[in-house]
Amino acid sequence: MFLTKYLLLAAASYNVIGATGTEHMRRDLGSIQASLGGVNTALASLDSAIINNAASPKVLISSMNVLQTIQQATTSINASQPLSLADTSNLKATTDSLVSNVNVTITDLINQKPVFDALKLEKVVLIQVQNIQGAALALASTLANKVDPAASSLAVDGIYDLTTALQRGVMVFEGSTAAASPAPQPAPAAPPSAASQAAPPPAAPQAAPPPSIAPPPSSPPSNSQPPSPLPSNLPSSSPPKGSIGPGPYTMMMPIPGTFEAGVTCICMCPPVTACGSS
Repeated sequence: MFLTKYLLLAAASYNVIGATGTEHMRRDLGSIQASLGGVNTALASLDSAIINNAASPKVLISSMNVLQTIQQATTSINASQPLSLADTSNLKATTDSLVSNVNVTITDLINQKPVFDALKLEKVVLIQVQNIQGAALALASTLANKVDPAASSLAVDGIYDLTTALQRGVMVFEGSTAAASPAPQPAPAAPPSAASQAAPPPAAPQAAPPPSIAPPPSSPPSNSQPPSPLPSNLPSSSPPKGSIGPGPYTMMMPIPGTFEAGVTCICMCPPVTACGSS
């Protein structure tokens, strides 16, 4: 009897725990779907403001509301329990709707870019889109941590689609901001250096010329003139002792006014007459 009551009590406790666990998972799925639904509603409001009047301040207010709603959804989903595989599959329809709404809103925002450019608001739009992109990435990462590991590919695809849709808007308005600022003047191209020019092919080596033999040094020209031959009609007798006989006599002596020093003088003086006397 006691054993029967114990088994009935254990079975009832198991049913209560199982029902509580299932209800808890359902509440988490519903909470996540409600959070993402709030983001979809905010995106629809922003898209409507862009289409009706892009120059209206309502566009900025609606974009700030989208940012705040995404941040609140991230906080709410972060407090939820992980989802089962079945709940993850049921959540896919909600995430697909979110990605579709983001694509529509960004497309309409890009179509109104000329209006923002005329109002000089392209930089404000760029900053706001970047803020929404960062918040959406945090939301997608938090949601990926709650799905069943077997369906992780669904979460990865959702994150990629969401960030890609927002990146389109960032790239478009980044380009308009860069075009608004004056671009620096390009530096003049430097003339090609000698090293960059094509070098001519190397010339064939030439044979070295044979060494030249220097001619022997020529003897310097002499200022002296060769002695004249002796005349044949001179007497052959010797002069008497103590007298100066007839020449010729070769003398190394300067003759003023006539020759330079060291010039050989051929004297044809008569006896007892000195050279150079009249």
